[in-house]
Amino acid sequence: LHPPALPLPTMGGADVNLDPAGTPPTAAELSQAASVTGFRKMGLRMQYYVALESTWHVLLYAGCYRYRPTVLLLRYPRAQALLTRVGEWFKRRNFKTASSMGSRMYQSDWARALAEWTIINKVLAPVSFPAKIYVAHVLAKRTQSKILAKRTTEIAPEDAGHDRVVEKPGLSESRSAKE
Repeated sequence: LHPPALPLPTMGGADVNLDPAGTPPTAAELSQAASVTGFRKMGLRMQYYVALESTWHVLLYAGCYRYRPTVLLLRYPRAQALLTRVGEWFKRRNFKTASSMGSRMYQSDWARALAEWTIINKVLAPVSFPAKIYVAHVLAKRTQSKILAKRTTEIAPEDAGHDRVVEKPGLSESRSAKE
């Protein structure tokens, strides 16, 4: 009568069973399912992308809340004319909900900022999404190269008593040319 229990994959590695007929998962199992430690298991590029995406959304919403771009835009006559034409189009199509939603939007600062945030995200998505992926890739490569450079300049374990430094590739040729 009941469907089989579905395992909920977790970032920590253990599965949480969602058994509709059995006992619900414990708080510890659910917290493990949403564990932040799983963030470290993601690739470096994905970590940078998540950080960039989070920062983008928070800053864009804060900017919309603070600077009110639609209110600033409506100071210009062309923008007012465009808004009037769009409003008339909605009235001809009998979209009462859209026009009432637009009037309610300006009664609350957070609702106005959310609407502006949504519109800006949708308009800029074809450019901002690939740009964020590219920036995450560049940052991850830069971090990986710094880690690799740091590892190659450390003292080699087999030569620990001799104070011999393992050099980066390409540096040994320039050093031998000086000698």
